[in-house]
Amino acid sequence: MMHNTSQLSLLLAGDAILTQPWSHLDEPSFLGLVEQIRSSDVSIVNLELVLSGFRGYPQVDSGGIHLSANPQIAHELEWAGFNMLATANNHSFDFGSEGILESLRNINKTNLVQAGTGKDLLAARQPAYFDHPNGKVALVAATSSFRRGRVPARPN
Repeated sequence: MMHNTSQLSLLLAGDAILTQPWSHLDEPSFLGLVEQIRSSDVSIVNLELVLSGFRGYPQVDSGGIHLSANPQIAHELEWAGFNMLATANNHSFDFGSEGILESLRNINKTNLVQAGTGKDLLAARQPAYFDHPNGKVALVAATSSFRRGRVPARPN
């Protein structure tokens, strides 16, 4: 029996609340961080905002401030070396259904793979997969921070 001995390195980052481009920065410590992200086989970050360019309307019960950023930020995350985004968190619905759908459109213009939001609850619950020559990574993202008990049929 033959065993596959290849290994897969993962970098798991915390919350990304990136509102301005950063690919132009040249500080050595920042570039060292980018190199760490890029040198991992798969790098995953929690996108703690929507990439809607403030499209949609702020929701009353978002759990604090309403976070949105320019859609270009998806390309900035890709430039830094991230492969996968978790998009389910307390800011996912900050700009309502329109904000989620716009964010998904902007993420889909990159090679980033996202899990946790979708055009409906079924799509939002689906795992996302990233294929690497050393293996396949699945990502499931969920949140329990919403205050209402029942989720209506809407993008999640």
